[in-house]
Amino acid sequence: MLERALDAGVPCGWVTADTVYGQDRRLRCGLESRYQQFVLASLKNESVWWQGPTYTRADRIVDSLPSPCWEKHSAGSGTKGERWYDWVWVPLWRLQLSEEERNYGHYLRVRRSRDEKQERAYYIVYARREQADLKTLVQVAGCRWEIESGFEETKGECGLDHDEVRQWHSWYRHITLSLLAHAVLAVLRIQEKKTPAGLVALSIPELRKLLSKLREKTGEAVEPILHWSDWWRRHQYYAQQCHYRRRNNPMMTEQLRL
Repeated sequence: MLERALDAGVPCGWVTADTVYGQDRRLRCGLESRYQQFVLASLKNESVWWQGPTYTRADRIVDSLPSPCWEKHSAGSGTKGERWYDWVWVPLWRLQLSEEERNYGHYLRVRRSRDEKQERAYYIVYARREQADLKTLVQVAGCRWEIESGFEETKGECGLDHDEVRQWHSWYRHITLSLLAHAVLAVLRIQEKKTPAGLVALSIPELRKLLSKLREKTGEAVEPILHWSDWWRRHQYYAQQCHYRRRNNPMMTEQLRL
């Protein structure tokens, strides 16, 4: 599927994927042969060339780095605000044979949670050297979270995983209609006027619920439905603000732990 899209000339700045695809070396080699940049999730025991053509485990490379190497960056906005993590990236050794290959490099990029567990996520990066800054790579990795959230929304709100078919054409039609329905909801959400003060932005689940209720109440007053939606979004706004204050106040977090 990816090869067909690239062969058809579909614009693609980056390819990103989870560890299921990220640890597939055939996929990496195929993308590199096209000079296609990627940020692919990998495992901590991934063996890479670091300071020469000798394999070293990714987690051992990170363990050897000093603390100042880590930088704080946001992976994008989530349901509970900015998703802050500590990040580090390490240039990897690469055998470069042609002039074009010298414009690209391999990198190991690691994300670390800022809580007590300090869980890590590892990524293998292939990128043009002038575009391989940490901020850009963080943004690319954050896009995968948005894509996965979109799939979850499509499953929950548009029935993406509610098919019971065995033929390819039936399956293809089902997922096409489901994704199209999700695209319509996404466009309607973007077209919403400025969010009123004291309310969270209109979400796709809430928008789908509103459309369903309005369709059921055709010919009846819509004010109660809109009022209920506003009340619910206001309740979510207050909960969101409390969460922001707790995250930004270390003393409050420590008191909650006690």
